[in-house]
Amino acid sequence: PLERHPPILATILRPSSTSTSSPLGRALRMRGSRPPKKPRAIAAEGSTLARAPPLLRVCSYNVLAQTHLETHSHLYRGAPPDALDGPTRLARLISQLAGLGADVLALQEVEPPVFAALSQALGAYGVRGVYKQRTGAGQPDGVAVFLRTPRLQLLCVEEVEFAALAKREPDLVVPPPSAELALRLRRQADKGQVALLVTVLDTQSGGER
Repeated sequence: PLERHPPILATILRPSSTSTSSPLGRALRMRGSRPPKKPRAIAAEGSTLARAPPLLRVCSYNVLAQTHLETHSHLYRGAPPDALDGPTRLARLISQLAGLGADVLALQEVEPPVFAALSQALGAYGVRGVYKQRTGAGQPDGVAVFLRTPRLQLLCVEEVEFAALAKREPDLVVPPPSAELALRLRRQADKGQVALLVTVLDTQSGGER
């Protein structure tokens, strides 16, 4: 949706006078004439113009773990068979992610074999990843973050386990003022949910992100 995109800042020139005797006024009155040229930014002698850093493209993607798909197959009865086949889904996923050209890929429901396959395939495009599997017995998937190098240099990775956090910091994970939030976070902990906090150096902007 358009409202999700960052606002575009535009500089609007307004005439200081509405007099038609000014060059701008005469230009506005002339029919069929070309609009006045846009003014160019001119740097003062000895100064430099600040340039905005290039856009950082981030993609968040729930890839649907094959184990979950097969466990809850009744949810996907209307899907074509090839869309449910594990090897076919993996090949399409690799093609999709490679075609996005994102600088950061934040993926959920990633199984270890899928992470290994993605690491090998995306590595050819200079993409490197880190992985954290969900905690608890029988949890088949986890989360992964892939970074495009050499633009992004990995500085620090912090793994967050909600179950361990709930035991260590109960007041932090279960804030008393919000019963709804407390229940939601407790469910995350019970499901063995995890998170990856990644700090990188953006070599094109010279700052940490």
